[in-house]
Amino acid sequence: MALGPWLPLALPQVAELFASAGFLWCIAGGHAIELAVGHQVREHADIDIFVLRRDQQVARSFLRKWDCLAADPPGHLRPWPLSELLPFGVHDVWCREDAQGFWRFALMFDEAEGDVWRSRRDSRVRKPIDTLVQSRASIPYLSPDVQLFYKAKNPRRSDCGSSQSGLVRCRQPVSFARVWELPYATRDNSLPLMASRLRQ
Repeated sequence: MALGPWLPLALPQVAELFASAGFLWCIAGGHAIELAVGHQVREHADIDIFVLRRDQQVARSFLRKWDCLAADPPGHLRPWPLSELLPFGVHDVWCREDAQGFWRFALMFDEAEGDVWRSRRDSRVRKPIDTLVQSRASIPYLSPDVQLFYKAKNPRRSDCGSSQSGLVRCRQPVSFARVWELPYATRDNSLPLMASRLRQ
């Protein structure tokens, strides 16, 4: 299925667009890792924005003038009506200004219980929401430990571009696999700072 071309917004454009959003959001994906290390590592074909699933209807209303399509099932896009509450398992939404335009960013939904983030992949993996987001140059980004946790399961060849960052070294078997295998479910169900364990 042809999903159409991307022309992602730049980070400052995303920050400007979401400046008035009434919900928690932050940059995710490879851009988040680059914000954490302080410099660009590689070119990006898209840009991901992390949003809590419980805020999805507020986010959809905020983007009511945008053409938003849910990846349901993955690999196939369908319209996301303003009134629809997306079910668990649908966590990617592609967004563009209109139906003929380029894709500009993707929303990535994840779970929460009260004031705690809970990974959609494993509910034992948790982190206080107030520690979930960091910031550089007024641009919020997903905490590196959480981002690396998600990259750990199925790292792409392009992710290894981060090897020059000093945060991740894909040349060594210690990289993403070690993140995934760490005993992340601690006694208080918190997520360790895995990124710090990967620093050389």
